Amino acid sequence: MTIIYDKRLHGRYKRALRDKLPFVSLLPFEGTGDPGREKVYASISCHPDVYFFQLDERTLIHAPGLSEDRLRPLKERGAELIRGEGDPSGRYPDTVRYNALRIGNCLFH
Repeated sequence: MTIIYDKRLHGRYKRALRDKLPFVSLLPFEGTGDPGREKVYASISCHPDVYFFQLDERTLIHAPGLSEDRLRPLKERGAELIRGEGDPSGRYPDTVRYNALRIGNCLFH
């Protein structure tokens, strides 16, 4: 299992995750990888849920503007990646394109 987290997460919380979930791989997320392409406001630019939707246990749908450097670590961990159709941009609600949760046949968005 991999937890993708905002690179700005306080060290205390990262340590707690490592202590409580030693079997989990932690992966910091740093935004699109291209500051010139960042289309969302700074406070959410490193939030993985702005750029990824978890379709199932191994599959992520991702914003098309993510650099290969951001996707490679996920591929190396065995994730199947599907390129989404649009990048998040501007302000809410245009920033929540991928921010959803699937449980069985239900989608919460």
